[in-house]
Amino acid sequence: MGDRAERRMFLTWCALAAATVLSAWAGTGETAFESNAVAALTVIAVAVIKIRVVMREFMHVRHGPVILRWLTDMWLVLTCGTMVGMYLLGVAG
Repeated sequence: MGDRAERRMFLTWCALAAATVLSAWAGTGETAFESNAVAALTVIAVAVIKIRVVMREFMHVRHGPVILRWLTDMWLVLTCGTMVGMYLLGVAG
């Protein structure tokens, strides 16, 4: 790997670590969020972003065919929508 690729990998890893810290902070309940729902939806959103980054960077989907990139993004949209919907149904019920 070249220096540029190693730097990109390192920066990606740092961003994922920072996102993990953000999720942990948001999920503690001692945050600036006014409700648990906002905190939970923030954790879900950060998780989806992290999954996309891992798929694109570490599973090399970024270099794959356009259909693969499209399918992985649609899978994420469907999965995220399902998680948010289930959470909101659980909160309402």
